[in-house]
Amino acid sequence: MKFLILPLLLPFASAFECYTCNSLPEEDDSQRCVDKAETCPDGVESCSMVMYVTDGDNKMHMRKFCTNPGTPIYQFLLFYPGSSLCQNIETKNTNMKFSGKLQPPLSSEQLLEKRKRRSSGMPAPPHAQSSNLLCVCSTELCNGGTFDDVLKRSMLRNIDEKMGLTKGSNFEHF
Repeated sequence: MKFLILPLLLPFASAFECYTCNSLPEEDDSQRCVDKAETCPDGVESCSMVMYVTDGDNKMHMRKFCTNPGTPIYQFLLFYPGSSLCQNIETKNTNMKFSGKLQPPLSSEQLLEKRKRRSSGMPAPPHAQSSNLLCVCSTELCNGGTFDDVLKRSMLRNIDEKMGLTKGSNFEHF
């Protein structure tokens, strides 16, 4: 009987988990982010956290979600299991113009289809947000805590482990 139960539990043990918050379209991502562990879709093996300020309300917004497997950062991290990457993305550029000349105009049907939300993605169009911080990490539940926790854990984890540094160590002597 034990041997019949074990194969049933194996698929659940191998599912990748991330913390999620404010990732649904109806959630207000300017509100406090409450971490909730969530099993990611099959094939997803990295977690994301994005923090940004919008021009309209000048408030801090935060979302956490399972990384979309089609993103370039996700694909890059597949080569380096256990790695992470945080990027400050400044999109407030007054010279940036979003024009229909880049792509042919969409029909009404295509426009409606494009607007349908399929999964959690970027929180706002690039022209409506600035001062973005995006962190993507490839260990389970690596996007938990405050943005400061995620940033420190993401950027210093491997160095801390390699040097045998304890939690709370700093690099002031370098």
